[in-house]
Amino acid sequence: MTLEREFQYSDKNFQFLKKKVKQFAGINLSDTKNELVYSRVSRLLRQYHLKTFDEYCDKLKQDDEQMIKEFVNAITTNYTTFMREPYHFDYLSHTILPHIKLNAKAKKLRIWSAGCSTGEEPYSISFIVNAIFGNDTDWDIKILATDVDSDALHKAKEAIYSQDIIKEVTNHYKLFLERYFDEATFDRRLFVVKEEYRKNIYFKLFNLMSKEWPMHGPFDIIFCRNVMIYFDRPTQEILIPKFVNLLSQKGYLILGPSEAFLQSQLPLKCVEGSIFRKES
Repeated sequence: MTLEREFQYSDKNFQFLKKKVKQFAGINLSDTKNELVYSRVSRLLRQYHLKTFDEYCDKLKQDDEQMIKEFVNAITTNYTTFMREPYHFDYLSHTILPHIKLNAKAKKLRIWSAGCSTGEEPYSISFIVNAIFGNDTDWDIKILATDVDSDALHKAKEAIYSQDIIKEVTNHYKLFLERYFDEATFDRRLFVVKEEYRKNIYFKLFNLMSKEWPMHGPFDIIFCRNVMIYFDRPTQEILIPKFVNLLSQKGYLILGPSEAFLQSQLPLKCVEGSIFRKES
């Protein structure tokens, strides 16, 4: 059965776009994502009043910066929730941060949320950090949050979420809501992260595939969760050592549960699930 499509779309188009998203964002799409690419890129054809994917591909070949940004934004997946993978935040709260607070020579904490999407991860980190360090004004605390998707990053900076999104966190969402959010003055159905949890977060547009990384570290903790699954093994083997090099001694790299790599080749020790500590 042949699918009736709004736009002419061939396997050649898909293979070209698949190659381009790998080039621009490092994302390794499988052939099963054919329909996903059609669905997400179709809105860009409408935006540019194009009739076929051939026309869109020809435009993309021109390497226009705005078109590339819109293309990457369309393809990237931004599913995330507050406190996603609760054991990561339990370990952060009960083990990592108390140890840093007790043993740090300088009262400085640096955390990077790489692939922060719409902001739920860095804000969740901030909630935990504030619980541990909130009353200690001597500490210099900064949380860097980066993503390749400019639209998602804009939403993260706004820090505005619906009650439905917040409900996904916990059965005690009302307590969670009261503790961390203010009601939006312009819409009672929306909630804004309280300023005390926003002030130490710095959002930046950043592509992990960039040859030069502007951050120099060292970071005490790097979160890069559910990002590596979109990269092929050679790309993972390039990126993971870069993260390790930016970690402080005994710093932590926190990956998604399904993200495996050749641990034996790196100075990392698995301490809990997909939480790794730099050992040398």
